[in-house]
Amino acid sequence: MQHYTLFIKFASKNQTTNGNIPHLITMKEIITILINILGSTMVSNGTDTVNYVPFSGEAKSEYFVGKVLDGGVDTQRYSQNGGSLSARYILEGTDCAGKECKIFIENNGNFGEPYTTPKIITDSDTLKFLNNAPLKGKLDMADGKLTIRIYKEE
Repeated sequence: MQHYTLFIKFASKNQTTNGNIPHLITMKEIITILINILGSTMVSNGTDTVNYVPFSGEAKSEYFVGKVLDGGVDTQRYSQNGGSLSARYILEGTDCAGKECKIFIENNGNFGEPYTTPKIITDSDTLKFLNNAPLKGKLDMADGKLTIRIYKEE
């Protein structure tokens, strides 16, 4: 598992901080999901475009091991004002206590921003701390494979 320290800025170069000072937030990687893209379907009206991307995958971490159930999808929207993504999927597997469980993940973000905002709902008693945890997601591509890493603020 990886630990990251994020530097959070309260103001841009041209703004004052109004008494707020930047601070550090340490994030711990809690789950890694290796994604397999199954295809895509696109629709556009000339101004707005939606790309519907179904996927499968596997999840691995010290907290959970399992797979993405059928039906996982990332919906990508593009317009003149930028773009956004919203992925929704359910993981099924075993938690770190050895019990079978499911984890629902809704992961939202905007293109150009470094992190996404995941929301987790799980039926695992051991992982119930994730239900209301402050989370950040990071998508990266390595060796031609898409990986989603979800971090919890420590």
